[in-house]
Amino acid sequence: MRKGRFVLSRFSDGEIYCRVEESVRRRVVWVLASTQPPGDNLLELAFLLDALTRGGARVNLMVTYFGYARQDRVVEQGEALSSKVVCDVLRQFELERVLVVHMHSSRIQEFLDYRDVIPFDLFDEALGRADVVVAPDRGALGLA
Repeated sequence: MRKGRFVLSRFSDGEIYCRVEESVRRRVVWVLASTQPPGDNLLELAFLLDALTRGGARVNLMVTYFGYARQDRVVEQGEALSSKVVCDVLRQFELERVLVVHMHSSRIQEFLDYRDVIPFDLFDEALGRADVVVAPDRGALGLA
């Protein structure tokens, strides 16, 4: 496995530019990405996925951090359903497989048909040796 060559840069007005610098036609490509804020991360990912799929690649996506996952329901009128918006963006691309390390809630699975989700039991061995497990917020307490 090797790192592919691509360019992400900006025009003078701040617009993001993306170009894949090698042929990806009929190649299996893995993209390791995060959708965490700021929003530029999601835009860069979308532009890279577009360039790869237009280039004929068979794209697999591994999301290490699924940003906006905590916004998976509308509590008050007028709120955005941000996690669904992120899923809608990713669903625009014909991806072979999507792997997500942690989705935060099962509701997100309804928004995007993930073919594979990395289970937390992969971390069981490491957690068994840990003296302390830390949760980043109250929502993750049960998981921790």
